[in-house]
Amino acid sequence: MHSETGIDRLLRKQSAADILEFADQILAPFENEANGGALLRTLEIYIESGKSASKAAASLGIHTNTLYQRLQRAQLLMGKDIDNKDDYLLLSLAFHLKSTYGSPQPAGRSKAASA
Repeated sequence: MHSETGIDRLLRKQSAADILEFADQILAPFENEANGGALLRTLEIYIESGKSASKAAASLGIHTNTLYQRLQRAQLLMGKDIDNKDDYLLLSLAFHLKSTYGSPQPAGRSKAASA
């Protein structure tokens, strides 16, 4: 689906390392957070499900109240509001770039921690 958006054409002249560094900067607040991996995964699934709380909660195997609590903590941690169109776009783009250009890493772990 992401390849159909044309976003990749905008990044053609950027190195994969630069693209991943940009995405990592957006998602950096989760790296040193004790529950960062769960919060990051919750946010990612919520965005992937089109901001459908019921779909995201079902996919994660949690109650919708738990989903909303995690989303609230994630937003506070990042200083972003998922209901703000610019913040939503930035987060969605970061997840897209990580999945397209990055090697799979456990959520909440920095490159340095995995080296």
